[in-house]
Amino acid sequence: MPITFQVRESLETKPLDLHFLPAKVNGDGKADVHNYFNSYTRTEQGGIIANAVRGFPLKGRIIEVPETHTGVVLQESQNSLNTDLTRNFYTTGYFAKFCYWNYDKVPSKADAYKQAVQIFKISEELSGDVSDIELIAEIERKRCKSGAKENNC
Repeated sequence: MPITFQVRESLETKPLDLHFLPAKVNGDGKADVHNYFNSYTRTEQGGIIANAVRGFPLKGRIIEVPETHTGVVLQESQNSLNTDLTRNFYTTGYFAKFCYWNYDKVPSKADAYKQAVQIFKISEELSGDVSDIELIAEIERKRCKSGAKENNC
């Protein structure tokens, strides 16, 4: 199934106020998040934020998107069950940070959203440049560790 991505020319320059909630919201559209949600958010110790949705307590944390990346929100223009049709996605906005919420538990490093952002740091380390000197030193270290009986070990 072919997939196309289109960047809207009229993409707003203001970042989106993005929240990942542990709830299903039966709606698709803009919401007055500032007046009906953010104004009730309070900061607790340790950088944890707290709020509630329909009386259910939420604990959250704000996560910054790494400077090397940009978070983009995509929307599908036509949702079809036919797998032969091209799926078209277009940008609806971008974000530099987002807030993820847990129901009734404090956010931790074990949360999926926190781990998803960690992959950026891991990929940066794995794809970094390695000098010839570092490469030769690592080869020598592995060779000596494997039991080579040469003078250089």
